[in-house]
Amino acid sequence: MKIIKQAKLFFHEGKSDKVYEIDLCEINPDVFIVNFRYGRRGAALKEGSKTPDFVSKEKAESIFDQLEKEKRNKGYQSEIEVFVELPSLDVVNMNSAEGVILKRLEDATLGINSFRTEWKTSRVIWKAAQMKVEAAIPYILKLATRGNEMQLYASVFAIRTLKITQASELLYSIAHSTRHKRYIRNVAIDALLAIHKDSGLEKIVSELLESLPSNIKDFIDRGDYESLKQHYSGRFQNKEKAEELVYLYLLSKPYPSLVRFIEEILWEIPFEPPYFRHIRAIYKLARFRDDAQILGVLSFLFEKPLPCLEEQQALIKKPGIRISIFTRSEAR
Repeated sequence: MKIIKQAKLFFHEGKSDKVYEIDLCEINPDVFIVNFRYGRRGAALKEGSKTPDFVSKEKAESIFDQLEKEKRNKGYQSEIEVFVELPSLDVVNMNSAEGVILKRLEDATLGINSFRTEWKTSRVIWKAAQMKVEAAIPYILKLATRGNEMQLYASVFAIRTLKITQASELLYSIAHSTRHKRYIRNVAIDALLAIHKDSGLEKIVSELLESLPSNIKDFIDRGDYESLKQHYSGRFQNKEKAEELVYLYLLSKPYPSLVRFIEEILWEIPFEPPYFRHIRAIYKLARFRDDAQILGVLSFLFEKPLPCLEEQQALIKKPGIRISIFTRSEAR
């Protein structure tokens, strides 16, 4: 039996000091189980299983993620989120920009507002990252998963920007949880690539490579990017989906040779179904990375007329034909 995914969650409030551990285990490539352990931290834990019968990997991942979500909704968090020590603001100048940021973050952890104006916590976290306020790191770790989707996105941005290496386990959990939207998982993977070095980086890169179709991985292993480009040209002609393109863009950080490939493939990919979703995923990730080159290419291509829109416009001019038009933003 091999552990595929694991979550260790903690609840520490008042006299409560509890731990809840979840394991997704592979029995063989076709069958999986989800086990759990719980109890007081430091004591012998009770054990149980959410899968009395063997299930598929997809079903096991769904059970795992649902159980983790259930516990997080009850206040459980990862070890770093629960036990990170928050700083004292006694010696901080509250009239400075940094002091205001720290005080607003402290308020967010306490659920209060000491100011006349109200800022969304996601905005404060983003500002702390932009200003490189390292004293804000404990607050960011504490608040990352305690708000809405934008708060989580801003926290991942801050972790990446401030190189918060102790957030590795948190990012890994976000990146591998299907309860989060795909773009959130993508930016979490990108943050992992940004904060890791050596063996930690190798692990993330290896997982990304293993997620690719075997023929795509072979092209990369050989460094044969011209054949890789020809492969996608054929798929585009046949209108075959290419959902792994965003993974190739993620890999362009550890594999600089992929940067040029991504640029060239964007000039070639049809801006029509079924590729809108793939293009949008790369665009969102490029904005997160502040990748001027890719953003420039996409911005130029977004301004070009879309063939599918031109076709609809031509149909509208024909008498007796009514058609619903979608906007360019919807097309993306």
